[in-house]
Amino acid sequence: MNNRLAEVLKEKGITPSALRKHLKVDRSNVYRWLINDTQPSDLNKKRISEFVGVPIGDIFFQNKNAGCALNTKTGTDCN
Repeated sequence: MNNRLAEVLKEKGITPSALRKHLKVDRSNVYRWLINDTQPSDLNKKRISEFVGVPIGDIFFQNKNAGCALNTKTGTDCN
C-alpha cells in the first residue's frame, strides 16, 4: 500500500505537526507515513481523511499506479 499523504497535507496547508497533534500519535509515526515506510491503521486513515477533508481512497491506495489516476493535475502517465 502507498499513500499521497505528504502531497495532500501540502495541498491543504496542514503541517505534519498539526496532524500528529490531532491524532495524538508520535511524530515518528507521521514521518514513516509521509515517506511510505509504514501506513496508518484503518482507524487513523479514517481520522486523517476526516481531518484533511479528502476521501480515504484519494490518500491511500494499493499500488503506485493507483496513485497516478488520482493525480490528474500533473497529467502523470501510469505506464
